Amino acid sequence: MSDILEKSKHFVNIFFGYKQTVYIFELQRTNNMTKDKNKKTRSTKNYRLTAAEVAEMAGVSESYVKKIRAGLVNKDTPLARQVLAVDLLANDGTNALIKEIERLVTIPNH
Repeated sequence: MSDILEKSKHFVNIFFGYKQTVYIFELQRTNNMTKDKNKKTRSTKNYRLTAAEVAEMAGVSESYVKKIRAGLVNKDTPLARQVLAVDLLANDGTNALIKEIERLVTIPNH
């Protein structure tokens, strides 16, 4: 916990005129970066389709899809809902296709 909180020591005059040690804990900024400041250490959700593929299907820019996936855009707008629907349907459709192929191509056990 000491690595998250930075302990600052302050002397404060109290009504009686003597000094008392007061500890104030301040949250440190958590650095989610590695030594290379452009690489974030947190992992993102893995999507089956790239942002470019979803953008082409939804008719929006690739950067807009990335912003929606990152949560930087309000997801209640009609355009954002359209992108999320395309992303969800494409993901579900791909999963259904993979399951159907696995069902059709069953390798018999010897």
